[in-house]
Amino acid sequence: MPTTLKDLRRWLQGDTTPGLPDRRRIWPLNRLKPRAKPHPGRKQYKVSTDGQDALLLFGKYKGELLRDVVEHDPAYLRWLVGSDFPEELRDIAQVQLNILEPPF
Repeated sequence: MPTTLKDLRRWLQGDTTPGLPDRRRIWPLNRLKPRAKPHPGRKQYKVSTDGQDALLLFGKYKGELLRDVVEHDPAYLRWLVGSDFPEELRDIAQVQLNILEPPF
C-alpha cells in the first residue's frame, strides 16, 4: 500500500510504478453492484383504512407509521412531501404534517 501522500495520489491516478500495488487487484470497481432499486410493481407503503396514515415499507423508517415518524422527525416528512414519491404518499405525509403543524 502507498505510505506517503504523494504515493497515494499517484496510486489513485493509476500509476503502476513498481512498489505500488495494482489498484484493480485491491478494489475491483468493475465488480461493484449498483444499489438495489425498488421493484416498479411493488408499493413502498401501505395506506390505513381511513386513508389518513401510511406504513412505510422502505428506508430508515421501514415498518413505522407516518404519524409516529412525524412526532420525532418532521423534517423527514417534509423531505418526503417534496420528493418524487407517489402523490398518494405525499398527500398522506402532508396530512400528518398539518396535524402536527397546522397551517396558518
